[in-house]
Amino acid sequence: MKIYQNLKTSLVHAVSILAKRYKNTSHIVVRPCLAVIICIFVAAFIFYWFEWRPRNIVKNCDEDAHSQAVSRYRETEKVNEDHYWPNDYDFYYKRCLRSKGL
Repeated sequence: MKIYQNLKTSLVHAVSILAKRYKNTSHIVVRPCLAVIICIFVAAFIFYWFEWRPRNIVKNCDEDAHSQAVSRYRETEKVNEDHYWPNDYDFYYKRCLRSKGL
């Protein structure tokens, strides 16, 4: 939520600066529209990078770590159950997060 508040404040500030700068020119319609489009792209990129991407990485790492930990448990214990050792899961989960950049 704090990221969105900072983003909103930054966007309002940027648009007000651009509006003041190009207030007395003939480009009054073109420049603010361009600024709004750029701000929308920046906001979309920030949302993707800080919200969407990490959430998908965590979800995929959780699934991968679970399957790897279960397969290791099955190999060592020679059983066909969906159990795993918590230390194995933690190891695979952290390794996956590190490899994806989180």
